[in-house]
Amino acid sequence: MRFTVLNENTAGKRGFLAEHGLSVLIVHQGRKILFDTGQTDVFLHNAEKIGETLSDLDAIILSHGHFDHCGGLEYLAKQIAGDGEGCTRLFEVTCNGAATKEDAKIISKSVVCSTLTKAAVFGKDANWGRILCALGYAGVDFDPVKVDISLKSEDGVIEIVKDGIATDYSEDEATKVLSADAVTADIDVHNGVFEATAWGCDLTHDYVTINADYRS
Repeated sequence: MRFTVLNENTAGKRGFLAEHGLSVLIVHQGRKILFDTGQTDVFLHNAEKIGETLSDLDAIILSHGHFDHCGGLEYLAKQIAGDGEGCTRLFEVTCNGAATKEDAKIISKSVVCSTLTKAAVFGKDANWGRILCALGYAGVDFDPVKVDISLKSEDGVIEIVKDGIATDYSEDEATKVLSADAVTADIDVHNGVFEATAWGCDLTHDYVTINADYRS
């Protein structure tokens, strides 16, 4: 059995990071178990520094719910989503203004899992119709004429739908926003106060190639 400390309060070597909290990788009989995550993405940085891959974990164990032991879960989820087969960018969807927390989860997951929307993200196409379509078949009640949709990344923010109608947005600006390594679709259905976020990735030619190139 091997224990590797990925994060604790102090860093013993140059180039490694530390923060208040704990994260330990346990390897036993070919299984990889992550015990706690620390506060942020420090454990991911240190794992990469020593050549440990965390995308193939068999299990994650959380000792308790304090932020310094489980706060890094979001960063791990994003890394796993952004490391999808053949993907070129992380795709994040946030639903705001839902009637219930469950509605917000369903809506955000419906959009992030939409193959047509994922393909549009790969093509750097601000295809608002595909997003609205995914909202429509999510099975959640909302008024489409109240929906606002924006796309954002480190390269900017652009509103593509306002009150259910496409805005007069710049295609060039939209392409710029969608060219970043991580892209977020912010959706507000103006139907309540609940929100949720889902993570996925784009759908690429390489994804099809990889999954068509073997026999089960």
